[in-house]
Amino acid sequence: IISELDEQVNNLQAKHGRNSDSLANFAMQATEKATLAESARSKEEVLSKLEKLKQSEKDHINTLTEEREETESQLKTFEMIIKLMGPKGIQNYVLQSTLKRLEAAAQYHLDLLSENTLKLTLDLENDGKFIRQIEEVSGVQTQSRNLAVLSGGQWRRCSLAMGLGFAELASKQ
Repeated sequence: IISELDEQVNNLQAKHGRNSDSLANFAMQATEKATLAESARSKEEVLSKLEKLKQSEKDHINTLTEEREETESQLKTFEMIIKLMGPKGIQNYVLQSTLKRLEAAAQYHLDLLSENTLKLTLDLENDGKFIRQIEEVSGVQTQSRNLAVLSGGQWRRCSLAMGLGFAELASKQ
């Protein structure tokens, strides 16, 4: 009987050992499962934070895009203003207009002084230089010359006509 009891004790101890191992194994699996669950929750929180950050960055990109478009629109407006206010814009228009009025006023006086034999042309070159030309009418021929090559009397008449034209424009302003 004792040997049977010893054998049963040994069997029970072996079974108990296996049960203890199974229980330890089960406890370890439960711990791993809890750790994995905690890790999953942590990863979900990180994922949620990343999604919020991603949305925040998208909003920031949209804001920057809108600001860029607004800045580009303002840049185009300023470029147009610069072009209009620059040498080829309003300044040129005003200068050309004034120059044509001066030409007409000076030509009126030059017609009186030269008996319609000299025609004055005032204009601007592309680089902003003044062009002063005289057309000398003699009979049916017309000869175009620069003011610098006129005779003394012709030069004085042109100079006087331009002076009177300036005075007339100044008095009207």
